[in-house]
Amino acid sequence: MIILILLILCSYFCINKSKDYFADKSLLNKLQLYNSRLLRQQKDIQKKISYIEKIKDFIGSVESDGFQKRFWSSYDVNYEERVSFKELNQLLNQCSNTYGYFFNPISLVLQKASINEKYLNDSSNIINEDVNKMEILLKLQGKFIVKQN
Repeated sequence: MIILILLILCSYFCINKSKDYFADKSLLNKLQLYNSRLLRQQKDIQKKISYIEKIKDFIGSVESDGFQKRFWSSYDVNYEERVSFKELNQLLNQCSNTYGYFFNPISLVLQKASINEKYLNDSSNIINEDVNKMEILLKLQGKFIVKQN
């Protein structure tokens, strides 16, 4: 009978300890998951801090090179005229970027322009080279950003 009581007591304590073991194991898994999340967040924060430092360094170098907004002026461009190919080439070359100015295009539309009526009324001008130069309707919108001296 004593053996039976000892067996019952041992099984009772084993069951209680196994419950505690599984509860502790579940808690340990939760804590490990929480720890890995915190480590990942810590790495993300360090990466963001690194990016912020790089951005601050870039801003500092830009300011030291004179690229502050107060040193630059911007001018809106809204150009719509009939031009020859030669004039078109000159205008588009002016829209290139250099050290002292930049052009930020918004839209560029090229359309075939109709021949002027003054050339149609005068038959002597039909052979003229000016008529043979095709005119185009140029619509250009954008913004010039120019460095102030």
